[in-house]
Amino acid sequence: MDEQLTNQYEGFVCDSDQKAEWCIRKIKEAEEDTRRWELHYKNQMDKIRETNNSTVMFMTAQLQKYLAAQVAAGLAHITKTTEKYSLPSGTLETKHGTLEYLKDDKKLVEWLKSADMMDLIKTEVRQSPIWAELKKLTTVVEDGHVVLTDTGEIIDGLEAHMKDDTFSIK
Repeated sequence: MDEQLTNQYEGFVCDSDQKAEWCIRKIKEAEEDTRRWELHYKNQMDKIRETNNSTVMFMTAQLQKYLAAQVAAGLAHITKTTEKYSLPSGTLETKHGTLEYLKDDKKLVEWLKSADMMDLIKTEVRQSPIWAELKKLTTVVEDGHVVLTDTGEIIDGLEAHMKDDTFSIK
């Protein structure tokens, strides 16, 4: 037990109902005091998190604008998928969004069967499309539908949408 607490209650002995009641009150007061301090510090932490999150969001937006300016000035390293600008403290990087396919294997298998494209179905314990081969035969149209490039037929069970760009500081 804490030495200060030992000194505070030195010589105390709970030997009557009144003292037992007093002990119960002291316990309840201590527990309530603990709850109040926990709430106080939780509220303080919530405020700190909110302030810090706002700072991070604002500074991140500023760095995104700065990277865009460096790209426009031809000072950033640009590849097909990324734009990067290195600083002594870190690297600003935007990765361009990529096309993401939302596949429903069950519908795709049915569609491949109906299109007489059995060679694009791999058979294991369950049937599923041979995605790498099927993808080579497709084109994404503006509304997110995926069509068979040769015929323009919409492939049931397959859609595509563009993922958002991501910005990071490394």
